[in-house]
Amino acid sequence: GEGSVWVLSDGILFQVDPIENRLARTIDPIPGNGVAAGDGSVWVIDNLAGELARIDPVSGRVAASASLPGSLDAVAVGGGHVWVLDQAAGTVAVVEPSTLSVIDTVRVGSDEHDMVFGGEAVWLADGGEDSVTRIDPLTRETAVFPVPEYAEAIAVDPDNGAVWVLIRAVS
Repeated sequence: GEGSVWVLSDGILFQVDPIENRLARTIDPIPGNGVAAGDGSVWVIDNLAGELARIDPVSGRVAASASLPGSLDAVAVGGGHVWVLDQAAGTVAVVEPSTLSVIDTVRVGSDEHDMVFGGEAVWLADGGEDSVTRIDPLTRETAVFPVPEYAEAIAVDPDNGAVWVLIRAVS
């Protein structure tokens, strides 16, 4: 997102140039456990501090931050909103990007742990229920699709909207 690949590791945000296949810069300290890019910003969640930060991708500075309720376990951006998963509560908070305020909450499955925006929807992998959950960003309605075994990770192809699910065999 935002013309780069963004990786968060050990309090450092790495910006990678995908065309040149090189590290463009590092931004630190940026404590957190999740990162997503889109809608003109880079978004970082910090579960320990309970904060969502909006980072300017040009300057690398934190443009705004806000405390959010619950656990912050995954973040995605798209459809005009930032989506933050609270795994323990089984909910996704819908955050207004300009104010960083929670405007809605969507109930999801019992073990959602990976989340992405693509194909005009929010997608979550639910390992405990062996399923994938789709959230419609306009209506906030959910649809659940069964998968053969534990859904560990999820991705959406930006070219054709195909949803890819990493399945882990549990025996």
